[in-house]
Amino acid sequence: MDTGCNDFCPCGSGNSYERCCLVQPEPLLDLLGYRINNAFDSLIEKLLLFAKTRIGELSFVLAVDEFFFWPDYDEVPESMDDFMPVALPWYLFNWIYDPDVIDEHVDIPAGQTIAEIYLAENHNQLNQLQMQLIHGAVRNPFSFHEVMASEPGYGFTLKDIFTGRQTKVMEKQEVKMAQAGDILMGRIVTIDHISIFVGCSPMIIRPSWKLPIIKMRKNMNRLFLEVTDNILLDYDMEIRALFLGIHEMETRPPKAAHSCSYNTLFQNLSYRIDDPQAAFEKLCSLAQAPQTYEALRKTAVLDDNGRIMTAEIPWLSAASKAGQEQQNSMLGLLIIDQNSLKVKVNSKTLVQSISEEITTRLGNSAQYLGSVPQAMEQEIEDLDKDGVSCSYSRLAMHRELIQKPEMRRELGHMISKHWKSWVDEKQPALNGDTPRQAVKTIDGRESVEALLMEAQREMENNEIPQWYETDPFEEVRRVLKLDKPLKNKNKSEPTNGQDYAVSEIKSIIESFSKHYLEDRVKNCSMLLCQRLEKGDEFTLNYSRPEIWAAIIIYAIAQLNFLFDSKNQAHIKKSDLFDELGIKPAIISKKALQIRKDCGIEFGDPSYTLPEIIKMFNFVETSDEYTLPGAKTNKSASADDYK
Repeated sequence: MDTGCNDFCPCGSGNSYERCCLVQPEPLLDLLGYRINNAFDSLIEKLLLFAKTRIGELSFVLAVDEFFFWPDYDEVPESMDDFMPVALPWYLFNWIYDPDVIDEHVDIPAGQTIAEIYLAENHNQLNQLQMQLIHGAVRNPFSFHEVMASEPGYGFTLKDIFTGRQTKVMEKQEVKMAQAGDILMGRIVTIDHISIFVGCSPMIIRPSWKLPIIKMRKNMNRLFLEVTDNILLDYDMEIRALFLGIHEMETRPPKAAHSCSYNTLFQNLSYRIDDPQAAFEKLCSLAQAPQTYEALRKTAVLDDNGRIMTAEIPWLSAASKAGQEQQNSMLGLLIIDQNSLKVKVNSKTLVQSISEEITTRLGNSAQYLGSVPQAMEQEIEDLDKDGVSCSYSRLAMHRELIQKPEMRRELGHMISKHWKSWVDEKQPALNGDTPRQAVKTIDGRESVEALLMEAQREMENNEIPQWYETDPFEEVRRVLKLDKPLKNKNKSEPTNGQDYAVSEIKSIIESFSKHYLEDRVKNCSMLLCQRLEKGDEFTLNYSRPEIWAAIIIYAIAQLNFLFDSKNQAHIKKSDLFDELGIKPAIISKKALQIRKDCGIEFGDPSYTLPEIIKMFNFVETSDEYTLPGAKTNKSASADDYK
């Protein structure tokens, strides 16, 4: 809601907007931004107090449960603080109580957000800025925003990856270190030419995560001529699920090696530790013999009290051959630096092993922060000529060798050669296309640029750019013509949304059925898909086709007890969710809603197998017994059913 020229200025001066901030120099815009942020903080306090006293704390519990897609107890995130900057504004401005879906009763009008209810009942307790914030934030969608430029002291120029809309947003302390190419997840609200985040995750998302976001955008573009805020609201569930998935992948200890856009990099793991001395004592045995506690301690840096501050622990594995003397081979290196623990692993297959060792030995005293691939310098350091392993002394020799100018020039040639061939190599991250093939589309160009940006950043962080004369990344951009606009970039008209969605859903059901479903079950699923297509209860062109396919199959499975292992047509829930890449909680709730809204009951002959229908048919025999079975005349006796 914009302020009119003759309205009171929202900065609180008492003058008209035309004579105040509208014509004032830039510094007063900063003052207005400061006032907007203060108004927002005060508004959040009022809304939270209102929700607690007027509605009850149960509403927050239900909203958080829905925000995380109704997780089981062991699936609840350990650190809720990471999510509250997003979850709280979503609860206040987006969450709606729906008594048809939520079993628990909450004293709140259905179909309204908490902020809307507060505005209706307490508008006299709000100043103009706070009312503008409510109008701007209510049902305003969250989205992924790419940092186009950073302006220290002010904020960022952001581009909504879905809509393409660019906005200058005032800086938030939590994400002030974000740089061009990074991605922020949040909701932007603009008040009188000042834009702020009303809900922003403190996690800075790496450029390579732009690829699954582009994939979601591609699905939207197939259905709609233009992606608008209303469409993003319809995709709120998918956007939130993608954000939670990215957060989980970025913060949990890896179960397998991190995939990378190129194969020349290994892994760096990062932990925050409580006590470097205690960590050293518990980890030093990883060095095996002959590296004893005292031997390692001699090379460490101690504080005035003789306690470990920094130290290096080689992770050695005892390997022996029959008839030969035992040798030690190096698997990785652990570096303790005060409250930081860095682990350099020289084999992607060993990531899980060292993660489990650290968790077992240090427990809660070590907090996993994330992992990034090592650059080629670490690979050369950690491997000897045969590419298998090197001793602790050999590692020291490689460190000395890597400082020689001629060695760095040679490595620079290797790096340039790698990226020269990269443009014509098939990349899994690009769905098997080569970068040269991918850049023929807008989505592909953005995906390739995201991969290049992250790889370039990794090289810079390891100070590798000084090794080569010509920047290989700029050469790749020149070869792929990323610096020039794409010719023939006009978007094709979207297909009929409903027709396209139904076609995709049926195709997914057909594909899944080939491996997991009997033909009879597949036919029931197709009938239900047609029922949803013809009915007006649901719109199939909203949400991903994979989600609708999973919902339909799940509903049919429930009606036919297919999740029971004793059923001849049994299927596993894990196969359904893993194959289609869907979170279970989304599906089970929606499947129940479909059956309810479409009036489909157990035993419905259109969607139920004959042997299951028989279970729901009861007949009264001539001798007054009631038995399950096919309907027949009452002249039959109980003996006829034996």
